Amino acid sequence: MATFLPALPLAAQFETATVLGSIRDTTQGGISGAKIILRNTGTGVTTEIQADEQGAFEIFNVRIGRS
Repeated sequence: MATFLPALPLAAQFETATVLGSIRDTTQGGISGAKIILRNTGTGVTTEIQADEQGAFEIFNVRIGRS
């Protein structure tokens, strides 16, 4: 005798996110050391970082939402 259980979708909730991207000039070259400012408009909390040598950046543990 076999027992089958239905597969139920799981919903995950996350409290933080990662923002990543790159800063480019008009020739698509990366802008090394570009200043990136990320601001939560709900709380006013600001995070500032600089792009790497290729113009890439990552900001970890960004709170989701406008709380």
